[in-house]
Amino acid sequence: EAYQLNPALAGAFIEDFEQALSYNEICYRDFQIAGNGEIRWFSSKITPIYFSDGRPKGFSQRITDISEQKKVDLAVSEKNEELKAAHRELKEIIENSSEIIFKLDQDDRIIFVSPEFERTLGFPGSQMAGEKIEAIIHPQDRERFTAELHEARITEAGYLNNIYRSAHSQGKDRWFSVTAKFLGRRYNEVFTGLEFAKDISELKQTMDTNINNVIRKKK
Repeated sequence: EAYQLNPALAGAFIEDFEQALSYNEICYRDFQIAGNGEIRWFSSKITPIYFSDGRPKGFSQRITDISEQKKVDLAVSEKNEELKAAHRELKEIIENSSEIIFKLDQDDRIIFVSPEFERTLGFPGSQMAGEKIEAIIHPQDRERFTAELHEARITEAGYLNNIYRSAHSQGKDRWFSVTAKFLGRRYNEVFTGLEFAKDISELKQTMDTNINNVIRKKK
């Protein structure tokens, strides 16, 4: 019946028969048959049989309906492809984001930093792995940042948003709008944090210039 519904199987099975006898190995093959408006999947197992003196005697073939397992396998494979696609998209977003993205452990140490860190501050983010996040904050802003980060961690909202300075590799100060969100409180998980830092140095410079101009005019 399988041969009638899928004639191409005959040639495939002949290859399996020959390989089983020639190499004394068990041959497996999955195949599908369409009939009665549905597709069923089967698994073929061909086992060579020999006489006691080693001469080939023939073979046995067992065909098992694996349709339900195949449906599960196909569903899992489809879901994995979706997850891979989502991962690729997320990776593209992180790698091309204009914000620096940090992931912090429960002790506020950096366990991940996005490529924008090096593009903005001029030195590799890999140098910051394992360092406290406050290490990149300007000394004059560090105490305030640490206090506000701690407050965000212990509050129910778990949220921080403010402006801080950081030093560029060439010694110039850069201004950042920093947003932090802490995760894991509800499910007793490791209390990690996500932090986003947007470089607003040019905007801050423009604002300071405008404020100074207004002050001078009032004088």
